[in-house]
Amino acid sequence: MNQNNVDQKPPLPNAIAKRFSAAAKSYDAISNAQWRTGLACLKALGPAPYVLDLGCGSGKLSAQLARQLNTRQLDLLDLSPAMLSQARQRLERELPEIQLSTYCQDIQTFSANNRANKKAYDLVFSHFAFQWLCSSEALFNALSLAKAQAKQQLSISFPIDGSLSALDHALADQGIKHLLKHRLPDKRMVLEHANNLGLNHQFHHYQSNEMPPLQALRVIKQMGASAKTQPQQHALFALRHSLKPVRLDWQVIQLTWPAL
Repeated sequence: MNQNNVDQKPPLPNAIAKRFSAAAKSYDAISNAQWRTGLACLKALGPAPYVLDLGCGSGKLSAQLARQLNTRQLDLLDLSPAMLSQARQRLERELPEIQLSTYCQDIQTFSANNRANKKAYDLVFSHFAFQWLCSSEALFNALSLAKAQAKQQLSISFPIDGSLSALDHALADQGIKHLLKHRLPDKRMVLEHANNLGLNHQFHHYQSNEMPPLQALRVIKQMGASAKTQPQQHALFALRHSLKPVRLDWQVIQLTWPAL
């Protein structure tokens, strides 16, 4: 593999990077939602020789993208050093012919530098990453910067509000309220941003198999999204003794340019 070793010094430790680094080894085994909805997003895309993947995670979907879209050059970006290392090793092993560059950096800083340098890609792709942007303004700016880097295609997909509602309701039915404190982008806000930026959209839905409530929370924790999902003692007791299974459901929006 012709690899350009351009890994930058990892950012200062933060909650998101730490959680994903801790989950790196087990991530593929529990990320069915990302994988299934990611494959659905790829169906809409055409050949792309040069691709940027923002928030590549373990690289499993990145490798599939490269195979499916006949990619010859791939830039991978992730905030987690452990995830990025795993993705790099996967691509080197599975697709040694790809010219690969990796960047350990946040989406906004990387994209702003690319715009300043007028760097562009045949496809800018991201899946299950933009939901981590903490405000409406940050999300709009990141989408705008991502589009500015795309010469031919843009595909940004992430879960929105309404996700995990089945788990919320199941826990509430068992007397366990306010356990999940996830905050995902508001659907109406995302659609407004898409309209202002001239982006198209479609929705993908994924629902997991049934599992015990405590296992469902552990899966969310392993996925990196769980800083505030640690049950208190009374809730933990209720979860351990609950026999009613639950499902993890995800509502994912895919923003694209140009029209699919």
